[in-house]
Amino acid sequence: MTLMDSMAKKTKALEVCIQAGGWKMKTLTGRAEELGRDSKTREKWDGLTARAVADFRVVLEYGLPLIRPGGYLVNWMTADQTAVVDKAGRALEILEGKIVKKVEYSLPNLNQPRSLVFVEKMGKTPPTYPRPVGQASKKPL
Repeated sequence: MTLMDSMAKKTKALEVCIQAGGWKMKTLTGRAEELGRDSKTREKWDGLTARAVADFRVVLEYGLPLIRPGGYLVNWMTADQTAVVDKAGRALEILEGKIVKKVEYSLPNLNQPRSLVFVEKMGKTPPTYPRPVGQASKKPL
């Protein structure tokens, strides 16, 4: 398992936790937009999870280029965020993804319902994606 964040301060903290727990995982510091364009990290993982980091279409553009065809992206979302899932058709088509499952759940003592959205990577992501830093969030697919 690889834990990724764009901030070295956070990945260093994760490394301390990994070492203290005796876990077999590593960290990677970098922006998804950059790692998704790097041949060393592009389409290398079987799966990726994201927790409400951005609009769903943006998460798709950040995440799918990192996953190999046949792999899965799982996005944790609040009920409010799931409203944009239906607007993601174009992004899914361009980025070679397909929603295969949605699971609703709730956490104890919280009134806000949550969802897991499972996206299967159906083919190779076009080389023009992800777009350079900032473009995906300014103009989602």
